[in-house]
Amino acid sequence: MSANNNDFITELTKQAESGNTKSQHNLAERYKSGDGVKCNISRHIMWLIQSAENGNANAQFDLAEYFYNGIVLEQNYSEAIKWYKKAAEQDLAEAQYSLGLIYEKGEGITQNFAEAVKWYTKASKQGLNDALFNLAVLYESGKGVEKNMTTAAKLLKSAALNGHIKSQLNLGILCFNGKGVERDLFEAKRWFTEAAEQGDIHSQFNLGKCYEELGTNQDLFYAFKLYEKSAEQGLDDAILNLARCYEKGKGVKADIEKAVEMYKILAIKGIAVAQYNLAMCYKDGKGVKQSWVDAVKWFSKAEMQEHTDARYQLARCYENGTGVKKDMGKAVNLYIKSALKGNANAQFCIALCYERGNGVIPNMPKAIEWYEKAVESGVPGAQCNLAILYYNGNGVEKNLEKAKELFRLSASQGNKVARSYLTKI
Repeated sequence: MSANNNDFITELTKQAESGNTKSQHNLAERYKSGDGVKCNISRHIMWLIQSAENGNANAQFDLAEYFYNGIVLEQNYSEAIKWYKKAAEQDLAEAQYSLGLIYEKGEGITQNFAEAVKWYTKASKQGLNDALFNLAVLYESGKGVEKNMTTAAKLLKSAALNGHIKSQLNLGILCFNGKGVERDLFEAKRWFTEAAEQGDIHSQFNLGKCYEELGTNQDLFYAFKLYEKSAEQGLDDAILNLARCYEKGKGVKADIEKAVEMYKILAIKGIAVAQYNLAMCYKDGKGVKQSWVDAVKWFSKAEMQEHTDARYQLARCYENGTGVKKDMGKAVNLYIKSALKGNANAQFCIALCYERGNGVIPNMPKAIEWYEKAVESGVPGAQCNLAILYYNGNGVEKNLEKAKELFRLSASQGNKVARSYLTKI
C-alpha cells in the first residue's frame, strides 16, 4: 500500500469521523471491497449505518438492499422499507423503484398498487427503465391506476428506446396485436429484432410470428429458423409453433411424426394446446396409430385446463361413445361449457340437443337461442336448421323470407340440405 494511498485513507477517515456523509459512504464501500484498506465487513456496516443515519441517500439505499435481500444483515422488510423511503424521499430513483416494487408485491407491507404507481411514476420521471416498464404493466392491467393502453405503450417506448429488453418485447407485442397503438407488424418486427439481437428468446419467437404474417414480406423459412432457435433454448411456445410448422409443412418439409413427438413432450409437461393437438392426431390417425382411447385421454387433460376446443371434442366423444362409454349427460354439460366460451360448433350441437331432447328436456326457445349464436359464427348446419324452423314455423313465427336468407347462407358453404330447400321456395 503506497504512502499516498495511506494519506488518502487517513484523510478520508478524518472526514468521515467529522460527519461527512459522502466520506462515510465512501469509506464503507472501501471496507467492503478492500480498496486501500483491509476488507472488514463489520467496519463496512458501521460506516454505512452512520452515513445512512446522517442522511446519505445512497447509503440509505444500500442499507435497505441489505435488509431486503437478507445479505450481510438479517432480512427485515420493515427496516428495508424504512430506509428505502428515506432514500426515495430524497429522489433517489433506484429507491423509488424498489419501494414501488415492495408495494406492488406486498412484501412486509399491505399490497397497494396505487402506492406502487406513485413511486414508479417518480422513478420513471427520472428515466429509470425498470420503473417505466413496471408502470406500463400496471397501466396495461389497470392495477392502481385507470387502465390505459396508450399510456402503457408510451412508457414502454421510452424504455425501449433506451435498450430495455423487456420493454422492447412488450412494445413489440402491443404493435403486433394493435393494443395502445395501431397494429403494425413492421414496427413489431423492429422491436422484436432489437430485443432478439440482445439474446431475448421470447423476442426471437415473436419475431418468427411476424415473419409468418408479414404479407408480401412473409418468410416462412426464416420464421421456422427463429422458432427453432428459441426452441433449442427451451421455450415451450417456440416448440409448439415448431411442431405446428412440421405438421403443416410451413417453412420446412412436412413431418407429422416429428410434430407428434414435439406435441407429446409438451403435452406431458401439461401444455393444454399441445394436449389438444396430440389428441387430434390420435383422433385422425396423423403421425400415430389412430386411437380414440388416447384421443379421449388427451382431450380430457386439455379440457381440465378449460381448453374450449378440447371440451367440444370430448363432448362429441361422450355423445358418440367413441373411446369412452356413451354419456349424453356429460356430453351436454361439456357442450354447454364450450358453447358459453364461444365455440360455434358446440353452440350448434347444444342447439340440436335442446331441439331433439338429447340428454336434456326438449326446449325450443333455448334451441333457437343457441342456433342464433351459431349462425352469428357462420356455422352452415345451424343456418340450415334455423332456416327449417322458420320455414315450418316451428318454435318461431313462420317467415319464408328469413328462411330463404338463411338457406342461401348455408348453401353458399356447401350445405346440400339447404340447397334442396331453396328449390322449394
